Parts: sequence; structure tokens; C-alpha cells
Amino acid sequence: MAAQKNKQDAGPGPAWGLTEEQLKVLDTDLKVDVVKQNPEGYDYLPGDYVMRAANAIFGFAGWRRETKEMRLLGERDYAGKEGKTGTIVAYAAHATVYVRTADGWVESDGWGYGESIYYKNVIKAHENAIKGAETDATKRALVKWGDQLGLALYDKGKGHVDYGTDDEAPAAAPAQKPRPAVQPAPAAAASPSGEVPLAPSEFFPQLVQYGYKGEKQRNALKDRAGIETPWAELTVAEQQALLELAAVPVEKTAAE
Repeated sequence: MAAQKNKQDAGPGPAWGLTEEQLKVLDTDLKVDVVKQNPEGYDYLPGDYVMRAANAIFGFAGWRRETKEMRLLGERDYAGKEGKTGTIVAYAAHATVYVRTADGWVESDGWGYGESIYYKNVIKAHENAIKGAETDATKRALVKWGDQLGLALYDKGKGHVDYGTDDEAPAAAPAQKPRPAVQPAPAAAASPSGEVPLAPSEFFPQLVQYGYKGEKQRNALKDRAGIETPWAELTVAEQQALLELAAVPVEKTAAE
């Protein structure tokens, strides 16, 4: 999609002056292996990944950030474990990201949050919270530019996250291409049919259909099943057991 350059237009063209290559990359589904999860179970992209991606897409001199505001939200005593006492501080930051395009510099804004706890050096707590807020604001300003910069995570169904499988059927196909079925493992080391466990990139999407989308949720499922085998080393039988357990609502399992 080429950018419009008619000076009579009220603003930049539909492509914001970006190249076809940049648009293609920005609209590419986000690889699941770069997605992390915080202790609360929410998916996010690390700040260094987002900024490296911006460098790769726009160029090192093709974008810049300006922190417009840094606001101290609060500072109070914090009671830690084993009787430790420290200080927790929190900041909010407002950042503007400018991207160089054929139509000139295009800007986007974002607010971010950062907090830090320190038991000895309160100045260090402020420093880390400020850095965290600035990074978070930068990510929120960049997210508007496409799936590769975090927009994919705003879709609750994760329809723009690439799990490493090809679920799209060819145009002439009458139905969607099915995923490989997981079969129970036989007693022998190898089955006559040559059935082998699925790789995590193939197995995780099967768990997604039952609501197990993040690392924390998947690990909780494995704990419920009493399976300690690493994901990459699961047997066919263990994968089958996890799928069967995932299909059972948590409430029903707890009641049993």
C-alpha cells in the first residue's frame, strides 16, 4: 500500500508513508516464543525486544522517543518476607514516539507504569521505577504500529499470535486443515504407526482451544496432572492426558 502524497489531503496517506516491506513486517503475526508472562498471568513483550524490533523495522535513525512527563504516584514502606522492611515507589510516564516516514515524522503517544522495591537504597528504587515507567510508556506508544510491536496481544483470542502451525487451508480446500491427533503411547518404545509426540509449537495451540493460552496456565495444568516432564520431552501418553484434563472444567475437577 503506497502512501498518498497529495498536499491537499488532510493528513498522511493510509500507509503513513511506510514502505511495502515495513507494512508487511508490521502486519506479520507475532511469534509466540517472544511472548512472556508476568506473575499475574498477563502476556507481554519485553522492552528490549520491542525496541530492537523498532530498530529493525524503522532503522536506528528512523524513530525516536521523547519522555513528556514523569509523575511520582506514590512512595511508602513495604513489609517483605522474614521481617524485612523496605520502600516501594511507583511512577507513571508519558512518552511520545516519532517514526520517520515518507510523509514526514508521524507520532504516537503512550502512558506507562513502573514500580520498584528496595530494602536498602531508596534512591535505587526511584531509579528503577522511573526506567520501568519510561520503557512501559515507550511500548504502549509503539504498540499502535502493528502486531510485531505488541498489538497482537490486545486480541483476547490471540488470533494474530503465530504458534508455529499452519491452520489456514488452501483456498480450494473444502475444509480447514486439521491438526495432527495425539494418540496414546503404546507399551513399546515406538509404535508400529511411528506416532511421535508433538513439538511444543504444535501442542500448545491444542491447549489454547481449552483456554490455556499462557505459560502460567499451561504449567498449572501440568501440575494438576502430576506431570513433571519438561514440555519438550513429553511423551504421547502425557500429551493425551493433558488434553483430556484440559477439556474438563477446573471447577468440576476440584469437586472430584
